[in-house]
Amino acid sequence: MIRLTEMKYRKFGNLGWNVSEIGFGAWAIGGSWGTQGDPDSMAALHCAVDSGVNFIDTAEGYGNGHSEQLIGKFLKARSEEIFVATKTPPMSGPWPPSPYCHWEDRYSERYLRENVEQRLRQLNVETIDLLQLHTWTRAWNRDPKPLEILQKLKQEGKIRAVGISTPEHDQNCAIDLMRMGIIDSLQVIYNIFEQEPAAELLPVAEEHGVAIIGRVAFDEGVLTGKYTKDHQFSAGDFRNDYFAGDRLARAVTRVDRIKFESR
Repeated sequence: MIRLTEMKYRKFGNLGWNVSEIGFGAWAIGGSWGTQGDPDSMAALHCAVDSGVNFIDTAEGYGNGHSEQLIGKFLKARSEEIFVATKTPPMSGPWPPSPYCHWEDRYSERYLRENVEQRLRQLNVETIDLLQLHTWTRAWNRDPKPLEILQKLKQEGKIRAVGISTPEHDQNCAIDLMRMGIIDSLQVIYNIFEQEPAAELLPVAEEHGVAIIGRVAFDEGVLTGKYTKDHQFSAGDFRNDYFAGDRLARAVTRVDRIKFESR
């Protein structure tokens, strides 16, 4: 266990929050990562906070709100200041949104307001620390009304901060949004395999004081070194799709190469 005195903290963008460098990613406690009982999920949350973690990232899509519900119960049992980020998915349609999608059909004001109220109920809080749009398309940068709607909700006290979780295929789509000053944070894929954000996205975020949340730090587990080329995931585990075809074998080969070169 990481001792509290060993945890490092940093400012969360321009917001002034003192956030642990290691956060708790709460997808698994909602489901889709194999069998996970609620008692074990609650124990994991307590262990994380006892170790100095004070940032939790969840989403509506993590078990259709189940992850949020567990976190809501957990928060009532703790007295520490814990920052919780959640995500609102777009209305039904292609994922990620197509450049031909209209924002009104995916993130209308009525939908966003209703969804934020739902997030508040699931988390059992009066204000959401960070509300992120779970995906985006570069085509909306010309008219980023969904983010402007969230900024209104921020002024109304429903949320404290606004962010985006980038689409995997076009993480740089949010660079212009950071320059516009209409997002407080950006959640991006960044790991040993995926280094592209370091070229332009991360410098722009630093320049404009936009907080960065790194996701997929272990490339869905393969960078832990625990998987083999013939590893089998349980039925219903999303990693069956993520590592479909020869992707797992190729990823394991890359990990083995990293192990060899780091000796």
